[in-house]
Amino acid sequence: MKESYENVNQTCHKRKYADQIIIALDVKDIKSAYKLVDTLKNIASFYKVGMELLAQPGALDLVKELKQQGHKVFLDAKLYDIGRTVEAAVANYAALEIDFLTIHAEYNTVKAAVKATHATQLKLLAVTVMTNMNDGDLRLMGIDNMTVEQLVKKRALQSYELGAHGIISSAQEANMIRNICGEKCIICTPGIRPKGFDSNDQKRVVTPQYAFQNGADYIVMGRAITQADNPQKVLTMILQDLNNTAT
Repeated sequence: MKESYENVNQTCHKRKYADQIIIALDVKDIKSAYKLVDTLKNIASFYKVGMELLAQPGALDLVKELKQQGHKVFLDAKLYDIGRTVEAAVANYAALEIDFLTIHAEYNTVKAAVKATHATQLKLLAVTVMTNMNDGDLRLMGIDNMTVEQLVKKRALQSYELGAHGIISSAQEANMIRNICGEKCIICTPGIRPKGFDSNDQKRVVTPQYAFQNGADYIVMGRAITQADNPQKVLTMILQDLNNTAT
């Protein structure tokens, strides 16, 4: 499945950035999520619902409402379990007609998840190495023979060849993934911070401009926007900066 892809697409002005920035609804409760969506409704069209909200009553109703409003939904469930359980969970999530679903880039997990996506529109994105991890963290996990980059490369290629539609990784590895997995592979990168914003608990962070220039198809942005006094203003400024960079 590997395709030749030597040159990363640098024509950023052709990208519809507003559709490629996924807003992470990592907020304290469902009410806050609805409020944020309403605030950004004229700009944002793609939202991530992660573990923080999934643990609250009404989370799946929020997902359904987002789809009814015409938005795209990225369900960041990071599934990792025995094959039968993963396959059943993916099938249930696919029934919600969500767009992206994350699974861990573990061989049996990916293989089982792929079975459940046949005849659906759901795109599976495999999580390689979390963006809050570095080489030292791998050592703590007992992985002594690989760097983060090497592990990302191995997991990305294996997951894509098993049938995952895309890869979640730091934008620092996006160009590498593009080269080994090809142009059709969806590359989605968290750990994005505009210049001047705190990296918080992330360790492999980049700016939105760098992420797109390095080959990302989508970027996930949370606190820089969601915790701002004026989220709409911050997102508008980010979009303006991206378009100015592309011209």
